[in-house]
Amino acid sequence: MKKEKGFTLIELMVVMVISITTVLGVGVLGGYWVNNSKALSTQSYFLEGVNKARALALRNLSGVTSDEASIFLVNDKNTLKLCQKEICENVYWQADLPSKVDIKINNQEFHCLTFNNQGLPINNGNNNCVLAQNYEITSSNIKIEGVF
Repeated sequence: MKKEKGFTLIELMVVMVISITTVLGVGVLGGYWVNNSKALSTQSYFLEGVNKARALALRNLSGVTSDEASIFLVNDKNTLKLCQKEICENVYWQADLPSKVDIKINNQEFHCLTFNNQGLPINNGNNNCVLAQNYEITSSNIKIEGVF
């Protein structure tokens, strides 16, 4: 009797199980990596914006007193902008944020921050601008918290 060449059904099933497990593992880790990358990128842009806002506020381009807003860091449709006014006419700096990432400050959605001519965050009386130094950045199941 001649022995047939090829793979048995058991061998094929073992290969399929190993292949599917590998693909699923890579998919889960890949999703985690993408979300982590988005969150870290957003944190980097946000902190860069805060530092640039402080530097511009210290330069006091608008000549305001210490209890007035010298510079605004505005989140406009997932684009961070540095402006002299909340409605940005002259944009000094901007950065596009990754999609599906949220920034919260003191558990409130981040719209804007204001800084006085000493580079300190202040409340300018606008409800959209928050006065806090704790932030939270989330992307899917990734959460980054910090203080600026």
